[in-house]
Amino acid sequence: MIALLFPLLVIFLTKDCTHQKLKANKQTNEANYKTDGAQIGLWGGDSIRLEVTEQGAQVEYACGYGSIDQKIVPDGNGYFNVKGTHIREHVGPVRDDETSNNHPAQFSGQINNKTMNLTVTESDTKKLVGKFTLVYGQETRLVKCN
Repeated sequence: MIALLFPLLVIFLTKDCTHQKLKANKQTNEANYKTDGAQIGLWGGDSIRLEVTEQGAQVEYACGYGSIDQKIVPDGNGYFNVKGTHIREHVGPVRDDETSNNHPAQFSGQINNKTMNLTVTESDTKKLVGKFTLVYGQETRLVKCN
């Protein structure tokens, strides 16, 4: 009887160990996704284009552009809050003697899989630049200030 039960016990224990190992690997991969940083590449949305790099990002809107000056690393729930620069643009040509309208900015939001909700606020004026929803890999058609 023991000779019959022993092989079944070995099979059960082997399957349980494999299941536990796969579960641990899945949890590790999910944790790495959330702590490694935003997916590098193009994120697009309505009137916004975000090019994420290993060091931060370049952003372009209908009436402005800017940069995120640090790596975007979401917390365990996908939330992030990083600093950068927002530069306002205006209708018409830029004069040779014109200085750019730079403002420090906060870029905050949440990433959930391939969707990013982003809020951009000028830090010095507290002016809301906008709230955007972006999708990883989505091309954007920007219509500049008019």
